[in-house]
Amino acid sequence: MTALLPQEFASSTCNFSIASDFLLAQIFLFLLRCLSFVLVQIVLSKVLLVGTKTTTYIGKPVVTNAAVHAVVEEQGLNPKVIVFKYKKKKNYRRNIGHRQPNTRIRITGITGYEDYPAVTLDSLQS
Repeated sequence: MTALLPQEFASSTCNFSIASDFLLAQIFLFLLRCLSFVLVQIVLSKVLLVGTKTTTYIGKPVVTNAAVHAVVEEQGLNPKVIVFKYKKKKNYRRNIGHRQPNTRIRITGITGYEDYPAVTLDSLQS
């Protein structure tokens, strides 16, 4: 199953992400920096969409009672982005680097979406 989460910068929620429930032990997501410590379990409560193999739960605007459970694996930095400023004929050159902080989380489960009305392929075709 897949869950789509909105952008949120609170202590228990992270940036926009897509979670999949097929191989939960091996699903890792890299998000913008979360305000959480390593090996802390977090709950992402504002879920926009949950999809399984047969049905899809589309939130209006969120799927009520749905939650994605995750564990913060590590806090790190993205690869360096080089910003090179240059003006021809003026001897002006500036070389600046920037590394965006990120958080790697492991999805452990998606719960609470079963009570929400489902959208199936049959209901979309009719």
